[in-house]
Amino acid sequence: MAPGQRPTPAHRKAARTASGGSRAGSGADWEGHPRPRGRQERCRGRAIARTRRCAGGGPVGEGSPLGAMPRIYPAPTSTHPQLTPRWLRDDESWASSLTWRISRQLLQICFAAWQNCIEPSSEESWASATEWQRCRDRLKWHFVAWSLAFRCRKCRGEGAPAEEASHDLHAAGDRADSPAGDFGPAAAAEVSGAAPPFDEDSWAFAPPVSRQVTGDDSILGPDGDRYEVFYPRAHAKRVPAAGTRLASASRSSHAGRPRTATAEDYIGTIVSSMHSAVAARYPARSQLFNEVRNAAIEALGKGFERMAMVGSAALQIDTPASDIDAVAFTRSGHGSVETLRRIAEVLVAHDPTLGVHVIEYTRVPVLVVRTADGSLSLDLSVNQTLPEKHVLWFQSQRELSLAGVQYSPCPAEHGLEVEVLRCVKWWLWQRHVPASKEGGYPALVWTLMALHALRCSLFVDVDRSAPCSCNRRLLGALAAFFDRFSGCKSRSGTIVFAGDMCSEFRPTSQQAAEKQHSIWPSLSVLDPALVTQSADEPDLSAELAPRISPATQLLYAFELHRAARLSSRALDSLVPGGRGRDADEGGVQALRDLFRERDRSLNSLPTAPATERPRAAMLLRGSRLELGALVRAVPRPGWTAPFYHRRDLESDLFVSLYDVDEATGVVRQREGEDAEVRFSPHDFVALAALSAARGSGSLALEADDLERWMKMRDILQERCGDVERSLVEDHTCLGQRSQRQTARKLGCHPGKRDTRLP
Repeated sequence: MAPGQRPTPAHRKAARTASGGSRAGSGADWEGHPRPRGRQERCRGRAIARTRRCAGGGPVGEGSPLGAMPRIYPAPTSTHPQLTPRWLRDDESWASSLTWRISRQLLQICFAAWQNCIEPSSEESWASATEWQRCRDRLKWHFVAWSLAFRCRKCRGEGAPAEEASHDLHAAGDRADSPAGDFGPAAAAEVSGAAPPFDEDSWAFAPPVSRQVTGDDSILGPDGDRYEVFYPRAHAKRVPAAGTRLASASRSSHAGRPRTATAEDYIGTIVSSMHSAVAARYPARSQLFNEVRNAAIEALGKGFERMAMVGSAALQIDTPASDIDAVAFTRSGHGSVETLRRIAEVLVAHDPTLGVHVIEYTRVPVLVVRTADGSLSLDLSVNQTLPEKHVLWFQSQRELSLAGVQYSPCPAEHGLEVEVLRCVKWWLWQRHVPASKEGGYPALVWTLMALHALRCSLFVDVDRSAPCSCNRRLLGALAAFFDRFSGCKSRSGTIVFAGDMCSEFRPTSQQAAEKQHSIWPSLSVLDPALVTQSADEPDLSAELAPRISPATQLLYAFELHRAARLSSRALDSLVPGGRGRDADEGGVQALRDLFRERDRSLNSLPTAPATERPRAAMLLRGSRLELGALVRAVPRPGWTAPFYHRRDLESDLFVSLYDVDEATGVVRQREGEDAEVRFSPHDFVALAALSAARGSGSLALEADDLERWMKMRDILQERCGDVERSLVEDHTCLGQRSQRQTARKLGCHPGKRDTRLP
């Protein structure tokens, strides 16, 4: 529908079928245009009746080959320049109504090609279900972006037409309450009321977007007009009509069977869902960035030079949970803390709903700005050149050079490297792996580790003619990353990125390994923005990976072992010889478990432990894993954070130890001298949830935590066994070397019998 076209009145809406779809007649489509005649309808000059049953579409009879096409009754956007936001007037913007309408046309073409195709098509064909699904997803991104942009405009009271204020706030059909609700600032960031979800599993990526649309429905758009949205799914069940060609035995052997989702499909759904959620946040993210920049300009005046977006958001590898990182560059000589305070004062004066907090007592002072609903956060620092150098270095790489701040590409335009980095970041967030502020690795270290594994462990795109889709290559790259860093030996060394877009792993020398004899080897990642590319010996000041505690290393090892096992299982389900419904379901379940969210509070040690449910702490005592209840804690002087740092050796933790029955998970308080032991946050691994055991009043570890406990003990035993064997070999070599030296002094050969006479 053109932007200036009037919407169809409510009483003139198309009739709805029993299945919820609209019936537009046999000779025209849902917008009144003549229906194209498919190749089967042209066969022998007569129409062939065909029946398709898709989500939201009713049976299709003669003369209506595309009856299950997506049918949308969109409201027009205003063409008046004063009533239309700038990003809606820009036809090249991906949030404009023109881009949305073009994506709708592509959607119809791909759906028609897919529906009219009898035999299965290749993944790259226009008639493939994959291409149709991509177009369907792209339409939803554009619609969500357009609707959020219009909603933000209305929330600020800029250019909302007067007649929209009294518009009926109910949807047609079921007369359900509109997801739009009131047009306050909180409602603008909470829902878009536009796009239906992908599925229940992948919808966890986009909580701000409305979950209330589950299929064919009449909904109220953010501009006050009503929308009819019907989205048939590419994997929907097909039921051919009796007597048609599709019902013949020669061509309908695959028809009528619901297509089982595979791990390859599921990882594609995850990627598409992340893209959809990130695209939905883009207008609000740009608005927050501009508000902070305008506040910096007003607060600093002529001292303001520029403000740059850095981090994952600048590289388009951010996830729905990622924050915005920005750096303000100034010409004045004021300190960072004073500059941030001045910007914070202006922000609070302009928008009191924003949460503004200056973190002063850190190595780099940061201004944290949060929206009223907490869905977006921006971290601003001052005159930090290194983050911008990182962005420039990543953009100089092959596939990451396509990323930009002002452009949001669709998944098909993203390269494999971008998708791998985004999936790794999402895995880190879902599992709540300890970050740098808690005493773990920074996000940049994980990003470089994934980039190194991708370049050095895989031959990417060597044979493009091979029947291997992008989703399968993505699964293989993830499995290679987890497998490479799940073993302790593979992490012992230094990762260096050369100037020709290659990376090199320099393992720890044998002499250094002999001196260490530690349970956990060290990993070194040098900053590619600081390392001199021509130097043989890199500058050690460019080190990015901090020294982390053995307890944190144990947690990392467990998560990487778990991820390697699950990703390998998902990849094995795609082997042609083992295909089947059970294998497909097992692969999908493995990916669900891989990205299953872990309770955030279980991987962090709070200074004020929660009391609503019993929990125990896993602690590393030498080479032994212990479980106990925290009796009391004494933080080190001056520590005010709500959690303990994992490298803290000064704070005291007094723990009452437990004995664990690994068969049942039941825990019992240990008696004797080891009943209460002193630890430090340096020894903290993770927390475990306890629940009442069945048939007794005792406490027991929950199933997930019991599995985690046993797997960690296995990792410790395996690693300690390797260290003991290494020590035995070292002592053996030392004894043999001493024996040879003694023999040389005596003038005889070791290992041979001395036959000299006295």
